[in-house]
Amino acid sequence: MDVISCFIYCAKQLQDVALFDGVLIVIVTYNNEADIRECLTSLRAQREVRTKIIVVDNASNDRTTEIVARDFPEVVLVKNPVNTGYTGGCNIGLGMVRSNYVAFVNPDTLSHPDWLRTALSALDSDKDIGACQPKILLYDDRARLNSKGNQANFLFFAWPDGYGAADFEESLPRVIPYASGAAAVYKRECLDRTGVFDESYFMYHDDFDLGIRSFLVGYNTIYSPESIIMHKYRFKESPQRYFLLERNRLISLVKTYRWKTLLVMTPALVLVEVSVLIHSMRGGWLRKKIAAYGSLTVGLPRILASRSSVQNTRVRSDSDLIHILRGGLEYSVFEGSTAVRRGNRLLDRYREFLGDFDL
Repeated sequence: MDVISCFIYCAKQLQDVALFDGVLIVIVTYNNEADIRECLTSLRAQREVRTKIIVVDNASNDRTTEIVARDFPEVVLVKNPVNTGYTGGCNIGLGMVRSNYVAFVNPDTLSHPDWLRTALSALDSDKDIGACQPKILLYDDRARLNSKGNQANFLFFAWPDGYGAADFEESLPRVIPYASGAAAVYKRECLDRTGVFDESYFMYHDDFDLGIRSFLVGYNTIYSPESIIMHKYRFKESPQRYFLLERNRLISLVKTYRWKTLLVMTPALVLVEVSVLIHSMRGGWLRKKIAAYGSLTVGLPRILASRSSVQNTRVRSDSDLIHILRGGLEYSVFEGSTAVRRGNRLLDRYREFLGDFDL
């Protein structure tokens, strides 16, 4: 059974919940037998919110699907015959049930019982809010943060804000550039306007792309500190991870900014690309960085078609977008780097320089 046939079959099985009055929760799994039971148990315990959970499994070869089918009969299980990545899995789940709210959750998370209730309250506080990210704590050290709202700079390097810092009390939601893919709740009307996940990303940076597209069509993303989830997060470095991060960042740049903006940004873009190339050479992943350029070139016709859709649906300017983005990279992992600190000063000034233009 191919992916399309699998989707059609599952959609037929779900005709009775096509207009579900609650929150659709989509979880994409791949060999998550160690995590999925705890994740689903915590979602089953959500208070004062009706949920319909769909697990889309990307051809796991462990006991993930067995655990879901045996221990969670109320969960809809989709067994993908191939690995369609995080983006493909999310899109399959998203297309199967119609609901006013959609939550995307990683299988290695543990949800507070009031996570959804507080997230929905924050979402409904303003018609211009399209998505909500909870406070995400580190599973192994719940006194420390994984993310207090994801951040990015104007060249589309993105990171979890506050990673590793001590947790602290907050109560007021605030606007952020985009919601973490680890856990986020969207209004369905927002997703209807932005469209689904871009499946060419496969994984990494896909949450950033969706968040930026939702901003451009007029929706804000907020961070709700009273909505809480724990995440088994580890900062991992690998050549393949860097390939996907760099390729997808470049795709987002081409898709998102107007040509005039990219022209004005050219000096910063060139400087940063040279810096990344040097970093990749020292880190042993230069071939992956070059491969990212090759993949971008090969996929350019499709990227330009996607760009056309983004540009035709946007209602906010590039100046509006740059206003909510940072200049330098403020990721805690790089705090000890002298080169990053110096580069950040230059990027902060360049972002200020961009403020002089009507972009």
